[in-house]
Amino acid sequence: MTSNDLRALWLQLAGWTKLYLISAAAGIADAEQVERRLLKLPDDFTAYLKQFYQNADEFRKLLKEHICLCVDMAVCVKEGGCECMDKLRERWLQVAEEIAEWCSRTNPYWRKRDWQPAMQELVSLTERAIRLCAAKDVKAYIECFDLLDNQVIELADIMSEGIVGHFNIVH
Repeated sequence: MTSNDLRALWLQLAGWTKLYLISAAAGIADAEQVERRLLKLPDDFTAYLKQFYQNADEFRKLLKEHICLCVDMAVCVKEGGCECMDKLRERWLQVAEEIAEWCSRTNPYWRKRDWQPAMQELVSLTERAIRLCAAKDVKAYIECFDLLDNQVIELADIMSEGIVGHFNIVH
């Protein structure tokens, strides 16, 4: 187990999300295939986490919902906004909260006070990226993607440090 494994997973989440957002906003034909690849990531995370936690399927369910809400928000924004955007955002933040709760229940070193703001920031940055991609503000969405990469690295490090602490793993 290395922190690089978790960084790779979280950076894949950010990377496939970026590709999806750009493809969806631009109407590129690969958007559906990229979405399918993005939706494979919850399984990849679960396979990794099952080494340590039998309840990793709960994380899979929550991460899949997080991704689906991202996709739904991207579709909504591309279509000029829909009446359900506030409900989507509210549910997306609720799922972020549920992920933070799952983490804090699963590993005593994964503190909700760390996970909660980090997940909220992930949602906030992703929503911002969705809007910037839809507006085709390339310079701004590239800057936002840099922030998104930093955010997922923070999440990976929180997760990795918690596993190391929980299982007394020496790097």
